[in-house]
Amino acid sequence: MTGAAGFIGSHLTDALLERGDTVVGVDSFAPNYSRSIKERNLASAIDSDGFELIEADLTELDLVDLLEGADALVHLAAFTDARGGESDLPEYERLNVDLPRRLLVAAHGAGVGSILLASSSAVYGGAREDGSPSTELDPLEPIAPYGQSKAEMEQVADDAAAGGVPVACLRFFTVYGTRQRPDMLCARAIEAATGGPPLPLLGDGTQRRAWVHVGDAVASILTALDTDLAPGTVLNIGSPDSHAVSELVDLISGIAGHEVAVDRRDAHPADPAATIADISQAEELLGWKPKVDLQEGLEEQVAWARGL
Repeated sequence: MTGAAGFIGSHLTDALLERGDTVVGVDSFAPNYSRSIKERNLASAIDSDGFELIEADLTELDLVDLLEGADALVHLAAFTDARGGESDLPEYERLNVDLPRRLLVAAHGAGVGSILLASSSAVYGGAREDGSPSTELDPLEPIAPYGQSKAEMEQVADDAAAGGVPVACLRFFTVYGTRQRPDMLCARAIEAATGGPPLPLLGDGTQRRAWVHVGDAVASILTALDTDLAPGTVLNIGSPDSHAVSELVDLISGIAGHEVAVDRRDAHPADPAATIADISQAEELLGWKPKVDLQEGLEEQVAWARGL
């Protein structure tokens, strides 16, 4: 697994170990946020006999050697700045397009039987104009370099699948929950409600997101690993319900018992007005649908943040 010390990666590591799998996790511990947070994410895994951590930049590793003997590859590592601009294009290309291409070649050469790549709802550029959910057959119209890089990654995967590489892409919508990156909306709102600085709120708060709990996101990955998906399969992983950012802020204020202080700022051009997920394909092919509702998931995340 790549990105093992991150938000989703560390939860997935724990889940794989709990069910008895052996996990080789690779993470560069990039300085996008504190190393101590990433180390804490792996606290329960690091002493497991079934876990090996490799701290390295994947672009500098012998990938065939790394993947030799692996049954499956889950690629979560990425350049994750969804609001990056033209100056970041080389990093998007290096980490979100070229690295997956090299991993697919190496994994195929090593005989890896199942490959999952983490994509994003950012490939859609936002919900349909009529407000109906995005489906996997919709055209990809990203509005920022991050989404464009994920769309290009999916094309790389599609080309590899045409050559028989057993790769599938999971398009994650807005994932939240414990261990969330500190720069993400829920984490910042909870910090603001528990004595931290005000939440920088971009836009008027009417933007809608299909939030999905990290536990549900991990469940989708586990099920996809255990399912014989056709090469080139792409699945939306999100909630069929969408909630406005202002609703989320109000929920967190109520759970925390303190109003989320807000620093209102202009909307960012890379932020779509809405993301809405059609998850019927994930339900059909994986038997997956989210189980954790937003209130429950936020209660858990607030309690976790207070316990740090």
